This record gives sequence, structure tokens and C-alpha cells, in this order.
Amino acid sequence: MLRALGGVICLASSFGIYRSFVRSESRKLDLLDDVILLMQHIRDKVDYYSAPIDKILSECDSDLMTRLFSDHRDMDIEVLFSSLSGELDIECEKAIRDFTGSFGKSYREGQVLLCDGTLKILEARRDKMREMYISRKKVAATLTLVADGIIFIALL
Repeated sequence: MLRALGGVICLASSFGIYRSFVRSESRKLDLLDDVILLMQHIRDKVDYYSAPIDKILSECDSDLMTRLFSDHRDMDIEVLFSSLSGELDIECEKAIRDFTGSFGKSYREGQVLLCDGTLKILEARRDKMREMYISRKKVAATLTLVADGIIFIALL
């Protein structure tokens, strides 16, 4: 009886670890998708209206801003994006840092090109991360099943 209870606890914990891993990886992808949506919004507003960044950010979807930035009252683009530090991978953070450091220092065409270049980097990275997520999810599921099998055999 105790062996069965121990086995159930081990199975539940391994499943919990798997779910935690999947949720963490999925959160990173969702965050990157939201950053890309914000960048597309910024690009479109700059291209069509040549609007200043504080006006662009104030007109952005409040749900998107809340998902990205817990406190989005500050409309300084560098401060906002620096709050994402550590939540995205290094390549994405570098692209965002380069974007925020250069944004607003050129004419409309230069800003649109900067947005396009940053979007290209982020979208390529998202596609790569999505492929890695699928592979990692399969590996994590396999390892969970193998560990559960070993525990089951050990408890026999």
C-alpha cells in the first residue's frame, strides 16, 4: 500500500515538473509574440503617422502593455523594454537594446528601417524558439515517461 502511494506521489511530482517546464517555455514564446506585436504597432504608427513614441505607446492596446510591462505608466521606451531584461534570451534582448538605443535618432525612414530590422531578428528568433520548444517538449515528455517507468519498475 505504501509503495503504491509512493509511486503515485512520484508520478504526480514528475508530471508537475513536466507541466512547470512546458509552462515556462510557453511563457517565453508568448512574451516574444507580444513584443513582436508591440514592435509592429510602433512600426506602423511611425510609418503612417510619424507619431512620437510616447503617443504611440499611449495608443497601444492596454492589455498588451499590461502583459508586457507590469507598470507601463512610464512611456520612456528604454525604461519599458529594460523591464523585460532577463525574461527573453540574449539575442532578443540585444536586438531590443539596439532598437531602444537608436530609436528616435533619425528621420521616419530610418526609424521604419530600424523597426523592420528588429522585427526580422525577433521573428527569426521566435521561429527558432518555437522549433526548439516543440523538440524540448517531446524530450521532456519522454524523460518524464522513462522516469515514471523506472519508478514503477523499482516499486514492483
